[in-house]
Amino acid sequence: MDLKSLTGYLDTYLKIAEISDSSQNGLQVEMSGPVKRLGLAVDASEAAFRMGKKKKVDLIIVHHGLFWGKPFTVTDLYYNRISLLIKNNIGLYASHLPLDMHPEVGNNVQIARLLNLSKIKEFGEYHGNYIGVTGFLEKALCFSDFMKLLIKTFKSGFNSMPFGKKRIRKVGIVSGGGSSMIRDAVLEDADVFITGEVSHGNFHSVKEYKINLVTGGHYFTETFGVKSLGEHLRKKFGLQIQFLDIPTGL
Repeated sequence: MDLKSLTGYLDTYLKIAEISDSSQNGLQVEMSGPVKRLGLAVDASEAAFRMGKKKKVDLIIVHHGLFWGKPFTVTDLYYNRISLLIKNNIGLYASHLPLDMHPEVGNNVQIARLLNLSKIKEFGEYHGNYIGVTGFLEKALCFSDFMKLLIKTFKSGFNSMPFGKKRIRKVGIVSGGGSSMIRDAVLEDADVFITGEVSHGNFHSVKEYKINLVTGGHYFTETFGVKSLGEHLRKKFGLQIQFLDIPTGL
């Protein structure tokens, strides 16, 4: 598949032009020739690019791209990363908020579906868009059983601040660094709020709002979108896909 056709499809499917974001979403580094094999990664890092080279991918799709906010010089780490891509003819495509909030392949809706939540709807306004989702468990669970469900479903560890209701039915989800959405989850009357990470300064807010909060790691909670997008592209265009797993433990 040629690069222009693929990125044109991605721009439309992810609504890149419609969503305000600090990330410069879309094609960030061009490559030449056809795209046959995609690499999927959370972060645009040298490690991911080197793994992409080893896996012989043509284009890497990331959640956290290279370019944010105002322009900067291509020096130091940026030079190393960009030169590695160019020398090996590997393209780079980034999708930040559009991939968090996408109704089909987004990080948040994918987490909600894995938990078999019903009545899924958007919440949490950020940059003029709603980026999170809420939904309901099939039946209410005590908090300890809810934590067991998370561990069983995702095969991963979670940290918790159990300051809210003893029974969990309504779940709010914002992947990654969703600490700014804590109050939104309270206003939505969520019994628990799942996000990737929060800071020390959020502890007392969570406690005073009397809400249960669960963190699964910024990296881990944002692996779902790129994986789901890659699977979508594999089915639609017959492209080969490789998940480039570079966990940070954060």
